[in-house]
Amino acid sequence: MYQHMTHREMRDVQQYILSQKHMVVPCVHFGEPRSCHANAKLYCETNKGWNVVSGWVLHDGETAMLHSVVFNVGTGEFLDVTLSSQFSEIKLVPDARLKMVEQWGALELALGDKLMPPSVSLNVDYTAPPKTLRL
Repeated sequence: MYQHMTHREMRDVQQYILSQKHMVVPCVHFGEPRSCHANAKLYCETNKGWNVVSGWVLHDGETAMLHSVVFNVGTGEFLDVTLSSQFSEIKLVPDARLKMVEQWGALELALGDKLMPPSVSLNVDYTAPPKTLRL
């Protein structure tokens, strides 16, 4: 069973994203919106020589969103097969530490035994203790 990340682990992911160079990946029309992991997996199953690459899309300079794209082993080409209706290209920080897992009937990404959040704020201080909601 997978667990959720602690604030310290979130900070480590944030620092990893900020320390890596991004790559520009062109977008093509293929899959369903908001289904990037499933789209990438299906694309690779139906197109020989392609592998799934997961990582973080840099969005608006403040947020990194979990995302999967495809990579052609023979040509070295990367393609985003999900976001073509919104963008012509994306900025992706690949993260080879991530693995695709099935959780509650959906494809998710995990780092070790921790489920990844759908996004990470790049300007939040994850070293500060989390705020408690009072009801």
